[in-house]
Amino acid sequence: METKKDFDAVEMMRTLRTKVGKELNCKSYQEQKNYIRERLRDGDNNSESPY
Repeated sequence: METKKDFDAVEMMRTLRTKVGKELNCKSYQEQKNYIRERLRDGDNNSESPY
């Protein structure tokens, strides 16, 4: 018996990992650190989350 999920954590993680990977791809190590610090400080309220 298969049930329909309202929320798929694995799919969300894969989607977010791909998005962040694309955003950090061409950045230097220092730029990546700054990006992550900003997102953690801001709570990433401005992101376009698919969920």
